[in-house]
Amino acid sequence: MCAIRLRELGVKSVIFDTGKRGPGGRASSRKFEFSDSEDKFSFTADHACQFFTAQTPTFKRFVQRWENEGYVKRCFENPSDLSLIDLTDSEISHEKPTARVPRLSQESLGIPGFVGVGGMGALWERLGESLEIHTDTWVASARRHDGTWRLFKDSRGEKELCPEREFSAIVISHCGKCAERLMRNANAPAPHRILRARFGPKQPSPHILQIQSVFVLVAAV
Repeated sequence: MCAIRLRELGVKSVIFDTGKRGPGGRASSRKFEFSDSEDKFSFTADHACQFFTAQTPTFKRFVQRWENEGYVKRCFENPSDLSLIDLTDSEISHEKPTARVPRLSQESLGIPGFVGVGGMGALWERLGESLEIHTDTWVASARRHDGTWRLFKDSRGEKELCPEREFSAIVISHCGKCAERLMRNANAPAPHRILRARFGPKQPSPHILQIQSVFVLVAAV
């Protein structure tokens, strides 16, 4: 999103993404293909972000454009989505024989939900067609010198990414701990101080960001 907005403002940017199949990060999809003696079939699973909402005026304008271009579509609009799922005792436990679990709907969300047409990953593949993206690329370290930035594949700063180019600014879209590691030896003490983070269930310090694990289960039925 940052690169798209910068492009609209006339600022050229370069994206380095660790994804092997394409950009997207937490909004990625994976295609599964199966075959038997007679037929072949496939399906796409969004293995992180399942849907998203648009709440700010700026993001709403982006999403409206994507909807008009057929990149995204609204979800939870079907009346059947307002129904309740009956789960039997064999599906939950013998101590609680039945339960009623409400499905997500626009009524429960309060605002429209959106999904990518062809999967969440397809949205970012389409949006990235006009951007310079280097996939399967890990930025291990960054160095600031004379007001510009240089990026490296290794932590020692010996294997430079795009050695013929210098960057006036960098935007880190990563978890706190990886962002802190990038800034640790970057000659940028101020951003490094605010990026200090630790994994764990308890807050280590008021000045350190607490990060907890997120577990995602993907199931195809």
